[in-house]
Amino acid sequence: MASSDEAKRRRAELAKELGYLPATLDPEDIERHRRLNAALDAAPTGEQVARRYAHLREQKRRAEVEARGRAEVADLYE
Repeated sequence: MASSDEAKRRRAELAKELGYLPATLDPEDIERHRRLNAALDAAPTGEQVARRYAHLREQKRRAEVEARGRAEVADLYE
């Protein structure tokens, strides 16, 4: 029974560290979970990505406004 209690304690510690209960206590799997969590923490947020590409959305919006304006006055030049 001691190993079961030890496994429960270990899973609880890992759940606190990783944010979820790991399916296995295999050290290789735990290291993989740690690496994946670290990669997720380092990845840019959705807001950061949106700010990075905001200029493209603005360029597209301006092109659409310009095209709509040209279409509205096109009959004046035909």
